[in-house]
Amino acid sequence: MPVNGTPISDDLSREDGINIQHEAAADMTATKPVTVYYLAESDEQTYYVPVTKRAPKDEDDPITAAIDELVSGPSKKICLQTSIKM
Repeated sequence: MPVNGTPISDDLSREDGINIQHEAAADMTATKPVTVYYLAESDEQTYYVPVTKRAPKDEDDPITAAIDELVSGPSKKICLQTSIKM
């Protein structure tokens, strides 16, 4: 499955992140991974795409961390949308 036959180690898992979105200022030591789902469209079909973002490590409630990341929305560099309407 890897692009161009690039080998992947056997210990790769979802904990490593999916569609990782790092903002330039993300401090890896002060943040933790949070996987959220954004909307995408293809052939007039809507589907959810998992994206791993970085949330503050001191946020104890994983639901609050996920909602905060959903509200902040996806990177402008990717063609995804949030389903949160403000």
